[in-house]
Amino acid sequence: MAAAKITVKSRSYAKILLHAAKYPHCKVDGLLIGKLTNNGRDALATDAIPLFHTSHGLTPMLEIALSQAEAYAESQKLSIVGYYQANEQLSESHTPDAFAIKIADRILSCCKYCSLMMVDNCKVSLSCQEDALVCYNNIEGKWKKDSQYSLEHPNETLPALAKLMTGKAYKNLKDFDNHLDDISVDWLNISINKQITEAM
Repeated sequence: MAAAKITVKSRSYAKILLHAAKYPHCKVDGLLIGKLTNNGRDALATDAIPLFHTSHGLTPMLEIALSQAEAYAESQKLSIVGYYQANEQLSESHTPDAFAIKIADRILSCCKYCSLMMVDNCKVSLSCQEDALVCYNNIEGKWKKDSQYSLEHPNETLPALAKLMTGKAYKNLKDFDNHLDDISVDWLNISINKQITEAM
């Protein structure tokens, strides 16, 4: 289903940007989970699950990550509602590559809803003055840039993220790659969630 509109909550947004900040010379990606609204046409992304900074394209790792993320979302009565990607910050491009499109198509086929969120590296900074996400939705079978996206409470979210960036909270963020290296690692980032709540 093509999205009518996706709203990204503060926690989701912060974790996407912290993931990109932790690995500025790597492509990073992850999932958005949340609730469908408006009879399944719209989505509210309540959380983000950072996936990879090195294992892009490794199908077995991806399948494991998607399976575990979907199981976690269902346990919280939520759904996967999107996929995000940040290209290497040396690249200014926020155009989805073939890998991003493949994953978004995969999510759309099994979850019946997906927005593809790309990070605009030109807008990533410690001061966090601008919303750095660019939304793409599947329109008539093609992923196209779409204005039907909003960041919830940007006047609160952006200053809170600036505090987290300045305090180097990104050092504490873990992704699924880290979990694959050490299964004791908390890839759901409960401690980061707490830091984000406190910063707000």
